[in-house]
Amino acid sequence: MEVAPNVLLVPGEGVVKALSKVCQKRFGTVKVVFDTSLISISFVLSFLFFHRLNGLGAGTVISALVVGKMVNICNHLPVIHKISAL
Repeated sequence: MEVAPNVLLVPGEGVVKALSKVCQKRFGTVKVVFDTSLISISFVLSFLFFHRLNGLGAGTVISALVVGKMVNICNHLPVIHKISAL
């Protein structure tokens, strides 16, 4: 709902929105790819600096895979189209 009215976005969502416009892909799809890439980077850096997995839990991984798909579903709701039209 934050992205639909084109108001000020947090930096992570702003990057995803810009990439989705440039690539002409759905916001939720780009969000899944973006979040998954951030998890991959944190996985590599965790092993590089701590020599073990540190700070990356199952909730983070599940969230990265599910939130973008939920956004794609919610973007088809009529209320979101009304908010976008404002």
